[in-house]
Amino acid sequence: MSHTPTPHLEGRITWRELMFRDLDANVAFYTQLFGWTVHEEPMPDGVYRIFKAGEKMVAGLLPIGPGMEQVPPCWMAYVKVGDVADTAERVRAAGGQVLAGPQQIPGWGSFLVLADPQGGVINAFDFPAQDAGDPSMPAPGEFCWESLNTTDVAAATAFYASALGWHVADFGGFPVFLADRVQVASVTPVPPGVPAHWLSYVAVPDLAASRARIVELGGEVLVEEIQVPGVGAFAVARSPEGAVFCPFQGG
Repeated sequence: MSHTPTPHLEGRITWRELMFRDLDANVAFYTQLFGWTVHEEPMPDGVYRIFKAGEKMVAGLLPIGPGMEQVPPCWMAYVKVGDVADTAERVRAAGGQVLAGPQQIPGWGSFLVLADPQGGVINAFDFPAQDAGDPSMPAPGEFCWESLNTTDVAAATAFYASALGWHVADFGGFPVFLADRVQVASVTPVPPGVPAHWLSYVAVPDLAASRARIVELGGEVLVEEIQVPGVGAFAVARSPEGAVFCPFQGG
């Protein structure tokens, strides 16, 4: 598949992927929680499964296979970049690590998995990216935001500015990453003893109902509710298999 570069999306988080061990259990959990359906996309080496919210593709499902046993079930975000090889060089020059890749996916493009100096892990890719949409107006079941939770805010913001070209602005006393003039992620410090990590947010119509449904389906609510003044509120939850995510209600 050939594609035309979409520079207006560079630097934006346009894809998410669930790293999983038990396909049936995860499909049951997320389809019942968010109303997602599963679409199968033929690939040269098999089938790539995709979660859809209505007709929109929102996330992929990637099994944790041989050689990846150390990877826990998790949600991974993907940043659209212009050149993966160049991004790998910038990551290393800024003090980060390239954990995997750059790796070519025939007919699509390349990706890599990177870790910032504090240990936060995110992916970069250059294959076609669907429009990330307006994160301030998400439809229910769509991903709407990311946050970097880090042990060193100043060092982390400096790293991503150098490695991914993100700018930093202030929002309510907290730094926010910008790709051009579009907000893409917030940055907050973690409590002592908590490792750096990225979190992905999914829009829901009713946060309280989502928390209750998560528990009914065998998941766990780690943080009941955090208010974001003038924006909405979110919870921090964990799937039965251990992947952490945030249901978010705007308003």
